[in-house]
Amino acid sequence: MRSIEEIKKHYNWNEEDEKHLKQMKDIAIKHKDNFVNKLYEYFNIFEDKDRYLKDEKIKERHKAHLQAWFLELFEGNLDHLYISKAQRIGTRHVQIGLPPHYLNSSMNFVREFIESLVIEKTADANEKIKILKSIDKILDINLDIITEAYREEEFKTYLGTSKIQKIFIETIQGVSRSIDLFIVTIMSFLAIVGGGWILYEFVNLVLGRVSPESTALEILGSTLILYAISELLNEELKHLKGAPLSLKVFAGIALAAIIRKILIISLYPKKSIELLILGILMLFIGIVYFIINKVERR
Repeated sequence: MRSIEEIKKHYNWNEEDEKHLKQMKDIAIKHKDNFVNKLYEYFNIFEDKDRYLKDEKIKERHKAHLQAWFLELFEGNLDHLYISKAQRIGTRHVQIGLPPHYLNSSMNFVREFIESLVIEKTADANEKIKILKSIDKILDINLDIITEAYREEEFKTYLGTSKIQKIFIETIQGVSRSIDLFIVTIMSFLAIVGGGWILYEFVNLVLGRVSPESTALEILGSTLILYAISELLNEELKHLKGAPLSLKVFAGIALAAIIRKILIISLYPKKSIELLILGILMLFIGIVYFIINKVERR
């Protein structure tokens, strides 16, 4: 981690910045509760926020920490103790597995919240600009320190493994990535073939070469399958970029396949038992899809 002297030098931090922040201290105290409430409203955009804020006890403790951090921004005391607290924030976020994106986007919200206060409560235009610049500095310094703590903690974890373990992990990661690329290639090929087949059947339908009723249902069913393949392809692309793989996509594909089969069988009255079995199977997979979706949102 960089020294306090380096940080101040690189961000051109000076006594004027401390003074500007302290000017906003009284306003910050008045709006500390509103800050936490608004920030928690913002957290609702993260679908899996409950994975990190699991119960009311954790939420209350977290709110208290947020409020304390918010007020300390306006103390203007950029010293070793302040840097140490920011480092612990980064370390703790790594320990609970919080994605850095959540931290960065939340910091952007904090910046907008504070800047709106400065704009609203500061009358003098020149003073307003100076305070806003100091706000940007202290928030960027916080983000810099916390991000650095993220990297150091993750690097320590990596160094904790032996050389053989590292080679094994890197080899497995390479194989896994190759498999993902292969799946994406196959899915792309299937999507092209499926789209071509739908177009071919549609042309036959328009030209009157096939039965309108059965062909229309087959086209509808195949469109569902094509849509499911598209969703799986998008999910694989996200996975290649580092996102976790969602199981609900596979349940969705199974549902699409069963619906397609039901559409086709519905043309044959004698297959009512098979239709009933497929209906029960569709209900079962639908329940599984609902459960997976609910779990992944936590």
